[in-house]
Amino acid sequence: MKVKLLSIVLLVLFLTACQSNPLFNTDAEKVLDVTAQIVDFPLPIGFKPELTANYKGYNFVSYKPGAKDSHLYFVQSTNSTDEENLQNILDVLVPGASDKESRQEVLENLPITFHGQETTMIHTKGINSDGKTYQQILVGFEGKSGPALVVYSSLSADWDMEEVFTLLESVQ
Repeated sequence: MKVKLLSIVLLVLFLTACQSNPLFNTDAEKVLDVTAQIVDFPLPIGFKPELTANYKGYNFVSYKPGAKDSHLYFVQSTNSTDEENLQNILDVLVPGASDKESRQEVLENLPITFHGQETTMIHTKGINSDGKTYQQILVGFEGKSGPALVVYSSLSADWDMEEVFTLLESVQ
């Protein structure tokens, strides 16, 4: 199950980057509706709903922040038993861990309070398909209908950790 969850998350993130999956719905209202099923998220200035998808009990939404080459994702399983599986996946993402396939390395794990819950923010760095260096954070939390994950990624040239914390604080 751990491999299935990780595979689905990685598949959706990959397909989102490629924008090639016909199962995606790009209607802004639908993206906002699905987001509201996961978490209360007042849309920050400059962020635009990008797409949503539902696949094998997982809800996905994606937002694009203005002109930046960045993405914000919310992923939630409607199966509450996936909470342990998600946590097991996040637990192996420790500083120094790397993955040759995804070309990512974990930089740090920071304890934070997110969505009113004590959790860990995983900060990674990698190289995207265009050969550009990017950074990403992942935070697991309990969404409205089950275990959830928020992912924010941006090119390293645009990365601003203060902006990341402000964005995370906006999630209710």
